[in-house]
Amino acid sequence: MKKGSILFYLTMLILCVALLVTGCAGTPSTSDQTQAPENTAAAPEATEPSNAVTGEPIKVGLIQPITGPIAATGTAIRDAAIIYQDYINANGGVNGRPIELVIEDSANDPTMAASAMTKLCAQADIPVVIGAWGSSPTLAAIAVAKENNMPMVVETASNWKVTDKTQEGGPLVFRLSAPSLMEVSVLRDILKDQLNFLKPYIISVNNDWGRGNAEEFTHLYEEVYGLSIAGVDFVEAADTDYSAVLTKVLASGADSIIVTGDAAQVSLIVEQGHNLGIKLPYLGTGMACSIYKIKELAGAEAAEGFYQTVSFVGNIDPNKTANPEMAKVFVEAWNAKGYELVEMQEGARGFDALYTVCEALKTITGDITRDSVRDALSKIEIDGMGYGHIKFTEWGNFINQNVTPVAVIGIKDGKDTVLLDLTYPVYKAE
Repeated sequence: MKKGSILFYLTMLILCVALLVTGCAGTPSTSDQTQAPENTAAAPEATEPSNAVTGEPIKVGLIQPITGPIAATGTAIRDAAIIYQDYINANGGVNGRPIELVIEDSANDPTMAASAMTKLCAQADIPVVIGAWGSSPTLAAIAVAKENNMPMVVETASNWKVTDKTQEGGPLVFRLSAPSLMEVSVLRDILKDQLNFLKPYIISVNNDWGRGNAEEFTHLYEEVYGLSIAGVDFVEAADTDYSAVLTKVLASGADSIIVTGDAAQVSLIVEQGHNLGIKLPYLGTGMACSIYKIKELAGAEAAEGFYQTVSFVGNIDPNKTANPEMAKVFVEAWNAKGYELVEMQEGARGFDALYTVCEALKTITGDITRDSVRDALSKIEIDGMGYGHIKFTEWGNFINQNVTPVAVIGIKDGKDTVLLDLTYPVYKAE
């Protein structure tokens, strides 16, 4: 072979090797291909939070009056429960599983509440239900829950029958809210001597809630204080004209009014009483008469001297609650969504109720069933945002009853005032 030919072939061989090496250097290896390049969203791992929830959701039933005369209240409880659902799901869920609320409307009607509970009980993957605001619909729902072995967490109802051992109280019913007797237990030391309610007229809505409250306060005055009340009247939830009963109040010699009803109804009573010249102090019971809503609906002048019992004071000062951290989470989220201040107290019930259920669910190591949820609730002990130190226990004749702290706030000289800080009721047999 000629020398020129040898040089030609050597040159071509060197060029081929160079091209081969360059091509190999420009192609990522298998391991390189599995790594997403920097500053790109191509890899889902880079965009998913480390505490993302996975798996099948844990369903929790919720029965509230979303329509009807108490719709604003039920909607507030629902919205607050959704706030907590979103909060816990953004923070790892319950042992990594998301919470999913299944919401049913009761319109605060016993028949509708029973139907809603029947519908929820028919779904095998729902192991617990929260509800159902008013005492009458709650008692109707409890009857269905018992037939279906469904644990029920009661967030509002205050009628004594709900957790009384001789009535509906039993292993399936867990009440967070204070029954009327607990309110009276706290109020007995200030109602007469501090608030100067010496001869009250009692006006109550004509349902299990109102009748129960009227019975407890009548007993307090007649049997404990040894004083006479000025009178008792029951009004219907749908009433809008209270002139007849208020005229009786004027003629009775009453020095105060104890009223049980939702805030919208009580606002009408306060406004119409003011128009008739009634300047007596009011006490709204059942922790359902927001002074903010009374002031908004009845007007500041008519609302002067209106007091209410309450268990949630987080909107006034989160540090006064048993769980300031949760109270701040709730208040900030509520305000961020633009929800009304006048409904915050009611909303707090929904947030705390779902919080309690989720904390109980976290303790279950095996399958989540109605039986395991019942057992978990019976052992739960946590600091709640609106219900104090939450523990379902015995209190007098009540079973699976949370001992809920009670405060009294009111409007005095045009200002929102705390008349009694949160106080835990002490049982006194009488």
